[in-house]
Amino acid sequence: MSKGGYRNVSIPYPIYRALSEIVEDDESLYISISDLVKEALREKIIDIRSQTLVPGKKSNGGDGKS
Repeated sequence: MSKGGYRNVSIPYPIYRALSEIVEDDESLYISISDLVKEALREKIIDIRSQTLVPGKKSNGGDGKS
């Protein structure tokens, strides 16, 4: 299987609706739900990784739980 490219994911409708409202807002910086989700996931991954790589802190296996 190729490591590149894209994968599809399903999200619950209430979350989709909330994301859609953010994108449709006149002051939104996002042009699509896809862009919003990709940025949010990138930020979450960075946050999780930074929590597991803090010097002197034991790694928790990357599950985001401390």
